[in-house]
Order: sequence, then C-alpha cells, then structure tokens
Amino acid sequence: MLKSRDLGLLRLIAQRVAGPGWATPTDAVRWMTATQAQDFASAVLAVALRTKSRSLGEVHDALDGGSVIRSWPMRGTLHFIAAEDLSWMLELTAERSLATTTKYRTQLGLDQSIIERARAVAIETLAGGGRMSRADLLASWEKAGLQTVKQHGYLLIWHLAQTGTLCLGPTDGTEQHFVLFDEWVTTSRHLEHDEALGEWALRYFRSHGPATVKDFTWWTKLKAADVKIAIATAAPQLERIVVDDVTY
Repeated sequence: MLKSRDLGLLRLIAQRVAGPGWATPTDAVRWMTATQAQDFASAVLAVALRTKSRSLGEVHDALDGGSVIRSWPMRGTLHFIAAEDLSWMLELTAERSLATTTKYRTQLGLDQSIIERARAVAIETLAGGGRMSRADLLASWEKAGLQTVKQHGYLLIWHLAQTGTLCLGPTDGTEQHFVLFDEWVTTSRHLEHDEALGEWALRYFRSHGPATVKDFTWWTKLKAADVKIAIATAAPQLERIVVDDVTY
C-alpha cells in the first residue's frame, strides 16, 4: 500500500535523479522526452546528473554532435530533446502554440510577409552547414532591412523554430548557435497522430510517474481531446495506483 510520501521517492527514481545513471546524455534526454532548458548551464547540469559519468563535457559533445538539440517543443519554453523526437512533437503542439500568438503578432506588426522574409534570410545565411549566434542572426535580419528585429527578434526566432526552420545545435563556450533544422537533424521519427500521442503519454509516465492525467495535461499543454487519445493509446502499457483517492 503506497502512501503520499512514497510518490516523491518513486519520481526521483523514475527521473533518474536517484539510482543508476544513463550511459550517455542522449539516453538521458531521450528517457525524459524533454528536459527544461531555459537556462542553458542549469540544463546541461540537469542532464549530466542523470548520466553515469556526471560529465558536463559529454553533454556539450552530444549537442555538438547533433544527437541532442534545444528548441521549443511545448509550453513556449526551451527544452533539450533527442534530435529524432522534435518533429513529431512539433506536429502535435506547434499549430496550437502559433495560434496563441496570432493576436500578439498582429499588435506588433509582425505579419506573415515579415516572417517569411526572416525565414528566407535565415535559410540563405545558414545553408550549407552554417551556424550563427543569436546576436549574429538578428544582425543578419537587420542588415536585410527587417526593422522590427531589435524589438521582436525573439518572437521571430521562436516562430521559425515552431515551423521547423531553426533549432539550437552546436555550442561555442556557454552559448548555442542556431542552425537549419533540416540540415542539422539527419534522422527524424515520423509517427501517426494517435501513435505520437500514445508515445508521449507512455514516455511521460514512465519517466515522471507516478503522475496524474492532470500532470500530463499541464506538462504537454495538449488539447483535452488529444490527452484522452494519448491516455487510451498508452493505457495497455501503464499501471494505475490510487493514493489518497487520487489515481496515478
């Protein structure tokens, strides 16, 4: 019979904060599916602590080698993701994420023509294996006459990442550089809609559980209908426990 105090201990094990670490940073990131990475240095440490070696350098190597990338797969927040997972995650989340910024983009005067011009400049500048710091990317847009860049550069970058043009890849000291997603990510998993939802639910609960459906909904920000499909698809591979009348 589990008690509420046991839940936290089980989560520490599920998240590999306690117990054996993974052989590589990529294994650790893949297990977690997405690891919060808004603060780069803290995120590198969080991944390293989930590996056997605890090596920060190995996390940087995984980023430089392209097996782990950093982008905005959900909640408008930067995460580390195994490179092969980002495409199917964005297919589930990007449309809704982009819709939430439509009114804001209109207020800022960022119409689709500006976004597409920024995309074209980024592709032209980075094509052929190019990599660029955020400051240099913004400078390339300013040079091309995109006058709104100084005020709204972050939103442009986010939009191009949501639509599969940019991601953060190789490191330069403590900073990651932007690359073209299609060039940097050489292998992507392609999952059907319901399959992808089930995959996400399964991987969330095994790496973060015991957890509730409400926890999963908050973490992914998926629509209620998609959460229902996700849980139903993953259900045969999940166990349920009830603690203090709450189902995990």
